[in-house]
Amino acid sequence: MKRLLVVGLWVPVAMISLLVCLHVYAANEENESKKISNVASNITQPYQMYKSVPRVLGEQAPNAFYIQSQDIMPRLIELYLRKNSSPMLDSYQDLILIAQEYGVDPIFMVSIAQCESNLGKKMPHEDSDNPYSCHNPFGWGIHSQGTLCFDTWQDGYKAVAEGLRKKYFNQGYESTEDIMSKYTPPALEKQGSWAKCVNHFIDDLNNLREEM
Repeated sequence: MKRLLVVGLWVPVAMISLLVCLHVYAANEENESKKISNVASNITQPYQMYKSVPRVLGEQAPNAFYIQSQDIMPRLIELYLRKNSSPMLDSYQDLILIAQEYGVDPIFMVSIAQCESNLGKKMPHEDSDNPYSCHNPFGWGIHSQGTLCFDTWQDGYKAVAEGLRKKYFNQGYESTEDIMSKYTPPALEKQGSWAKCVNHFIDDLNNLREEM
């Protein structure tokens, strides 16, 4: 009889204990969730150095180029310059920031440098002992009357980015073909070779970005 009584009492006691444990567990889980939620709400997004850059060409323009993902731009430009052993590599961040300041796509500037000087490896130079003394990988201001050189890479980036913005984009030149007509008119007689070259390397950089 005593055994039956003990068994009869054990079952409801066990059930009550189980319910109490489940309630306590649920309460703890709710508190932990609230803590996590509060912590998450206090986390601020990290500051990004590279903000969105406005499109520099009209969206409907032929061969238009624009930045689709600014977050990947620094890694993209660094990787491309490194793969091509460019002397511009150490200043790639300056190139991006200066291009950004004037609303110019860094990909466009790098593509010009690739066509004009193999990314700075084949430039005119003022110092015969230093092949990189001119700091003009863009062929900017190079004509029959002389060669324009810059003291630093940064000076060259600034001159070209500012020049592209003020003398081209702000004047309605919206495609590589438009820009070619003013940037390097002789290329018009060579079936648009400059625009084809620049567009080719724009495509290369965009393809590389897709692979990253």
